[in-house]
Amino acid sequence: MTRDVALLDAYLAKVSGDLPPAALGALAAIKETLARAIVALADSDASDIGVEETFFIQEMVTRYLPDACRHYVEAARAAGGVREEGSTAEQSLCRQLEILHARLQRTLTGIAASKARALANHEAFVRTKQ
Repeated sequence: MTRDVALLDAYLAKVSGDLPPAALGALAAIKETLARAIVALADSDASDIGVEETFFIQEMVTRYLPDACRHYVEAARAAGGVREEGSTAEQSLCRQLEILHARLQRTLTGIAASKARALANHEAFVRTKQ
């Protein structure tokens, strides 16, 4: 995953000049949360995080973020920033980033809850030793 993160960073650096300021701010927040998620993923076992969540984090790095940015850049260049429905490409990109960030935050919350349950279970076990 480290190589994928480096590729994502390189890609985002390359297209950052073409992205709107609101998206750059959202991407910075996502990258911070993503870094915490990758650490949590590395520190977790199968009971802490499911296959679906692991897949989501991987795809976020390799597909979801790069694809959202690429589609924005292509749409903005082709249509001058306005989509057929009247929504701007910037609004669409920001909505996508918001959705991805919210899902990533839920993943982290789930991992934290699992670890808290494990701690409570271990405490209950230790109490039986009194």
